Amino acid sequence: MEEAIELNETVGRELARLTPRDVLQRLQEGNSRFWMGLAERPEMSAMERRALIMQQTPKVVVLGCSDSRVPIEIVFDQGLGDIFAVRVAGNVLSPGTNGSIDYAVAHLKVKLVLVMGHEGCGAVKAAQLPDEKISKESPALRDLLMGMKHELCTSRRILDIRDQRARDREAVVTNVAAQMRRILELPHIQERVKEGTLLVVGAFYEITSGMVDFFEPEHVIPNLDKTPLSFADSKFTGQSPSTPGRRAVETPPPAKELKLEPSMMLPPTQAPADAYPAARRTSLHYNEPLKVLNRRSFEDNSNAPEPNE
Repeated sequence: MEEAIELNETVGRELARLTPRDVLQRLQEGNSRFWMGLAERPEMSAMERRALIMQQTPKVVVLGCSDSRVPIEIVFDQGLGDIFAVRVAGNVLSPGTNGSIDYAVAHLKVKLVLVMGHEGCGAVKAAQLPDEKISKESPALRDLLMGMKHELCTSRRILDIRDQRARDREAVVTNVAAQMRRILELPHIQERVKEGTLLVVGAFYEITSGMVDFFEPEHVIPNLDKTPLSFADSKFTGQSPSTPGRRAVETPPPAKELKLEPSMMLPPTQAPADAYPAARRTSLHYNEPLKVLNRRSFEDNSNAPEPNE
């Protein structure tokens, strides 16, 4: 038991030295291993599992969707005790999920809050249905979908996209941005962010490729309107705003935007020029290639095979 206690303390000290940026980089590296077919799926020895009973020391809390195709630890190639996962349909902030995030920030001292949506999210699609259809669901599901619909109505960009797949992605990103904004409006979160001890980041998981795109608050939150568009808009009713009986979309008054401090913004991802060639993928807002590292030795996988197609 003494060995387990000593191991737990050692791991705790090592994690305490990580910066929020280091924690984010670990997730990026883990996802790179996952989508390239190099996932290590880290498992623990009996001693390591025993050490976990002493305390948990995750450095990231992820607000993700309950969708069975989006297992958070697997997508980021993380192991037991690495991620404090909060999962709910549509990855929405509610009293329950908010309380879980507050616990992770205040008591577990996580250094990163990640809100992750995903390709083909059924909850986001359902939230775009006409009110009449949503009202037929159970009270709990109806309230969840209507809350999401309220958030989706804060983006005009969705209305302007014709390609269905691009529109679905924009709707998911809009929902993620709305949850990020709500999290960043919490005073205790703002305080930690300004101190530089916490980052709030958004992400989009592409099921078809396994890749995760990360984006900063200042890239997505300004696209939201404080005043939601009318639920009578064409995107959410399937009818044109000019259809008789439907009023046209009104321009909401200027919104008071959330002020993003410099400390809330992430620097570009850095990677050496000799980074693993197959990992040279440009994500949504990170324009530098990711460097794939071995989780245990943290050495370059320079001789690793090409990723599976």
